[in-house]
Amino acid sequence: MFSKIDSKAGYWSVSGNLRQIVFVTITLVKLYFFGESRELIGKKEIPLTLVSEITTGTKLKDTIFNTFPSLHPLRDSSIIALNENYLSDVDNFQLSNGDEIAVLPPLSGG
Repeated sequence: MFSKIDSKAGYWSVSGNLRQIVFVTITLVKLYFFGESRELIGKKEIPLTLVSEITTGTKLKDTIFNTFPSLHPLRDSSIIALNENYLSDVDNFQLSNGDEIAVLPPLSGG
C-alpha cells in the first residue's frame, strides 16, 4: 500500500498516487513568565513543544501569544528573550531542545 519513493525529498507513493510528506522537527523548550504575564498564566514556567520552523522573533512571539490568548493584552508591549538574550522581531535563530524562552512584560516600580 505504501512505498517509499524518495525519503530525502519527502515523497511517498500511496496506492499509486504520489504524495508529499513534510518532515517537521519538534523542539521541547521551557517557557518562563514574568510580571503580569505570570499573573495572567498563573504559572512561573511551562514546558512547550514547538516546531523548528519558528526561526524569527516575530514567529516566536506570534506563536506564544496565539498559544496563550490570555497574554494578548501584553503582546505589543512585551519582549521575548531566548536563552537570556532579548529578541527583536527580525532576529534569526534555530531552536534547540532545552532552550529557555521568557515573556517579559513592561515592568514598573521604584
